[in-house]
Amino acid sequence: VREVKGRSPIRIVIDKEGKLPENRNLFDGKAMTFVFNENQKQNKENLKYLKVDFSENVIDKVLAELYNSGIQSLIVEGGAKTLNSFISVNKWDEARVFTSNEKWGRGVAAPILSANKIQETDISGDTLKIFLNHIL
Repeated sequence: VREVKGRSPIRIVIDKEGKLPENRNLFDGKAMTFVFNENQKQNKENLKYLKVDFSENVIDKVLAELYNSGIQSLIVEGGAKTLNSFISVNKWDEARVFTSNEKWGRGVAAPILSANKIQETDISGDTLKIFLNHIL
């Protein structure tokens, strides 16, 4: 959390080939950070590298490691590939999908979800749709 007092959430990143520059804020050690990649690196303070076999189901391996670390809740903020990785293996409970009529470059298509849409709200001309994967 940047703007309020309180404990920062654990940051989790999937960086298959370890290409993220180490000078990014993600690696500043201010909050616990897990980095999943193919080649485990040396752990540092608040920075834990976890080697994962990317030829298998990466999402299941990531979720198992998080569970074993006592993490039972995860918010995924990612690009299309990451989001669709969770959707395709049905490892999600709730999705919040923002769409807009405004064009910003090529844009990214919203994920197609076969789930229960429980809410649709207009927010300053954009649309927020909330989906549940199952009844909680």
